[in-house]
Amino acid sequence: MKWPEHIKEAQRNWIGRSEGAEIDFKLSTGDKVTIFTTRPDTLFGATYMVLAPEHSLVEDFQKQGKLLNSEDVQKYIKLATNRAEQDRLDITKEKTGVKLEGVTATNPASGEEIPVYIADYVLASYGTGAIMAVPAHDERDFAFAKKFSIKIKQVVTGLYVTDATEFHDNLPYTDKAGVVVSSNEFTGLDCEEAKQKIVARVSGRMTNIYKIKDWVFSRQRYWGEPIPMVHTENGKIYPLAESQLPLTLPEVEQYAPSGDGQSPLTNITDWVNVTGYVNEAGDFIVASEASEGYDLIKAKRETNTMPQWAGSSWYYLRYMDPKNTEQLVSPEREKYWAPVDVYVGGDHAVRHLIYARFWHKFLYDIGVVSTIEPFQRLEFLGFILSEDGRKMSKRWGNVINPDDIVDLVGADSLRVYEMFMGPFENTIAWSKDGLAGACRFLERVNGLSTHYTETGTESTNRQLHKTIKKVAEDIENFKFNTAVSAMMIFVNKAEKNGLSHKMYEQFLKILAPFAPHLAEELWHELGHSDSIHLESFPSFDDSLAVDDIIEIGVQVNGKLRGSITVSPNADEKEVTEIAKKNNVVKKYLGLTGPKKIIYVPGRILNFITN
Repeated sequence: MKWPEHIKEAQRNWIGRSEGAEIDFKLSTGDKVTIFTTRPDTLFGATYMVLAPEHSLVEDFQKQGKLLNSEDVQKYIKLATNRAEQDRLDITKEKTGVKLEGVTATNPASGEEIPVYIADYVLASYGTGAIMAVPAHDERDFAFAKKFSIKIKQVVTGLYVTDATEFHDNLPYTDKAGVVVSSNEFTGLDCEEAKQKIVARVSGRMTNIYKIKDWVFSRQRYWGEPIPMVHTENGKIYPLAESQLPLTLPEVEQYAPSGDGQSPLTNITDWVNVTGYVNEAGDFIVASEASEGYDLIKAKRETNTMPQWAGSSWYYLRYMDPKNTEQLVSPEREKYWAPVDVYVGGDHAVRHLIYARFWHKFLYDIGVVSTIEPFQRLEFLGFILSEDGRKMSKRWGNVINPDDIVDLVGADSLRVYEMFMGPFENTIAWSKDGLAGACRFLERVNGLSTHYTETGTESTNRQLHKTIKKVAEDIENFKFNTAVSAMMIFVNKAEKNGLSHKMYEQFLKILAPFAPHLAEELWHELGHSDSIHLESFPSFDDSLAVDDIIEIGVQVNGKLRGSITVSPNADEKEVTEIAKKNNVVKKYLGLTGPKKIIYVPGRILNFITN
């Protein structure tokens, strides 16, 4: 996948895959708590346990009267649950918590009895909502242990030693590579080997967990995809028979939310309330009369709809085969078109793109698509801000209406300016001066016919081939701003040195994707009856697309002392002679000249004098 690295990293963080182990701890109350840890190699260093304030066991302990400080615990729970998740996870915040008096746990590796706390830096939504705290090897656990005077036991070190007591001043030691110490028969093993063996010793289970949770369907809209299920009066749920698919939404005059938190479909009783029967396959068939041998029963359709991201998660597949009434997409068309070559996206770096990838991978698993990923390449689109540097908003009254710009300067000027204003992925403020510059450029293109010469000039022809090459490469790489810049440089050259009729035609072909209307008009003025947009993109001559001269830096003893311009075809001897004659370089060479010469063709020349 050719995706921007920051988008891939954002998805990794959103999915939040963690590799580790589940380990059971016995409590003094007779209960069992399963914790998830990415560092089972540090199990012998677990000196206390922490439960999330929302953990179900905490509520059970209170109801059962097992806590000696129930009032303090309840106060802390109220305080903790009112804090935002990001705030709770902030490593710089002072650690808070309450000890569960009357409850202890047993470390399954060491057999030691350890205290149990609740603290807001443990979340119910991550892992099992409980952690084994190893203060010697975790920054948050270390800060908590220091505050509450809890034992700190080092069990991993980067040194090959068995007694870790002398290294307490360097804690917490959080490097994941190292050697296990003070861990009975596992002492001396490297951390990776120790993980497997310690987990086996305490009957734990190696596993993976994910930060990403189930898809939330709470944002209900009438236009979401209806779910083909029914609820019968006896509390059973059945899918609609395949013969009754697709299930379509009812036509209504009012589809606003009901205001009571329920789906808008709930109030459309003519659609919701149905009768029918359950066939032998266990599917529900909506009917006013039951078939022979079946009983007619009343039911209600499922009124929830798929949430806002559902339809946008697979629409690209439907574009490949939009008239197919039997399949989402035929295998032949999917294999021909998929995967999507280039996907241009905005600010949905994680949610929409993750959902689309999830749907596609599911379809891959069931054999509907032949590719494991939906989009080969992602180009991230930046925002255009208003002139005041703020995001455009009706609230601020700073929205720029493109229709108004088109009326003022034409569509082509708007297109060229938007592509020239900066890198495609950057967020950039609108500028009237920049728009005016795009207008002037197109006016100059329109006037190039006044600079005709019979055959053009060699320098203009070379510049044209460089421009064709540059624009072709920049279009492929979404570098539209530098493509426009290259065309501006060509116009400067053509105005100064003249161009031929043929050169003008070639230039209009590369301008056409950027300014389609002007290019079409000028193409017809040149005598063509067909559209310029039916023409092939022009090719370039490599020998003409290279620079006439190149600049080479000249170093003396590794320090840059000047630069020279030479032909790109110049050999080392020619480059050396030109450099020796350079007035700036000459004074650093002295009377004896260089003892050694190092030349990197086309880039740098280094004279060694000592």
